[in-house]
Amino acid sequence: MVDGPSGADADQVETPRPATIVDVARAAFVSPSTASLALSGRKGVTEATRERVREAAQQLRYRPNLTARSLRGGTVGPVGIVVDPSLIDDVHDVSRLFAHRLLLTLNSGLAQLGVPVSYLDADADNLPATSIIVVLGRPTLSPSLAALLTDVPFLAAGFEPGDGQVPKASFHHDHAAYADELVAHLVAQGATKLAVLREDADANYSVIGSEAVAEAAGRQGLAVEVIASAIDPVAVQSRTAAVVREGADAVFAMFPFPGAILAGVSDAGKRVPDDVLVVDRAEGTIEAEVRPRVSSLSMDALGSAAAILAAIRQLIAQGSPQSATLPHKLIVRESSTRK
Repeated sequence: MVDGPSGADADQVETPRPATIVDVARAAFVSPSTASLALSGRKGVTEATRERVREAAQQLRYRPNLTARSLRGGTVGPVGIVVDPSLIDDVHDVSRLFAHRLLLTLNSGLAQLGVPVSYLDADADNLPATSIIVVLGRPTLSPSLAALLTDVPFLAAGFEPGDGQVPKASFHHDHAAYADELVAHLVAQGATKLAVLREDADANYSVIGSEAVAEAAGRQGLAVEVIASAIDPVAVQSRTAAVVREGADAVFAMFPFPGAILAGVSDAGKRVPDDVLVVDRAEGTIEAEVRPRVSSLSMDALGSAAAILAAIRQLIAQGSPQSATLPHKLIVRESSTRK
């Protein structure tokens, strides 16, 4: 008789994970994309390579992702969504942040199509079946999820694919374009020194956006300083007052606290817009409800979601989705208008 685990030890026995396309590629000494081509029967690989990949797949008992292939059969399984945690950190008034409005719109649009949604943890190894994956931002992916992206159709929104990961379509904001538009507006209104308030963390959107604005200011001859701040109204008010006292005559805050920004300018003994121009980055309408009304730079969550939903519809219809530059809007109000 062979002794086996019992009691608490039995609970610790792990079931071997299924082989992925990455495992097959490694065993056949090819890239994941080549292994995928070889197993799908498509052109682009030699017969010798195809046979070697098939043998590796057989030895590893590899099974392709059938839910992904269901797209070709006219049925659609869940759409998996992976979100960079830095896009959805819990802060005040989260409903006005870009990612939250984007996700709400995606959920609503997919529900109207009758397509279920499954949120995938970027760190997880045990992943539910999905027919399409949407990756938002630049999350750090677990090996299992990274491998899944070589085997399942996916859309990349701000995501930089790795080896063997070929998105069906990619979506990015044109950071240089919105930064140039913002800086040109401030310069035209008489700004000479810009303070950019960004999140005090290594959040991708915050770093990328603040760097883009700083580079645009350099191109247009506007003095600029980037300052980190905690994302809460008290901290934003305090940091705004500090930068204005140090001579900033324009403030761009990368979070939606218009009331705190205006209060900070007032605390420094200055007026908006006569002494200091103000713009924040936000989704929503609160900027239009304070006085003076505050200009805002929107990443247009609704328009961005519409572009991604259109690509999902094209995939479901067995079409080829188109990559696109995501929209933005600079909404100019009294807080940044002198002329």
